[in-house]
Amino acid sequence: MPDSDLIAIASALIALLSAVYAWRTGKAAQEANEIARKANEIAVHDSLRPARLEVYRSMMDFAQYCSTYWTEWTHAHLGPVKGTRDLVERIDSFKWEIEQQGPLHMPDVETKASEFQRKAWQIQRLLDRLAAGQNNPEDHAYQSGEENMSGLVEWFANERRELRATFQSYLSEA
Repeated sequence: MPDSDLIAIASALIALLSAVYAWRTGKAAQEANEIARKANEIAVHDSLRPARLEVYRSMMDFAQYCSTYWTEWTHAHLGPVKGTRDLVERIDSFKWEIEQQGPLHMPDVETKASEFQRKAWQIQRLLDRLAAGQNNPEDHAYQSGEENMSGLVEWFANERRELRATFQSYLSEA
């Protein structure tokens, strides 16, 4: 057998061994990439947890505030509420608190926070109407402004009770 054939066979064997090694190394690299991806997900989850807890606390406090505002407003001589200016300031503060936490990758919570703000603005508009002697509702599903207000207060109370379930998947262990 000529030397050139031996060199060709040796080259083919080396190429075959290189291909096997590359295949095994590629498989190990894929496994390493998967492990790194999972570790990164856990790290991101853990780093977002404090901010997510702060958003949860802010939403709980805001829902409590909105669910009791009507009572405090109607009994202004008993409580700190004198008009809707307090509510407007609290809505702005709530929006700012949520924005300060940055992107938290919680789309349904972000939607819920926007809904909280919309409903609070409805309360503010209703309170201004009621103070002006107008009892027409903001939502046409209700007969009167007072009935609409009761519905909004009840909505906030229900949302406050259900907020834990909304956050559960974001705060559970990764």
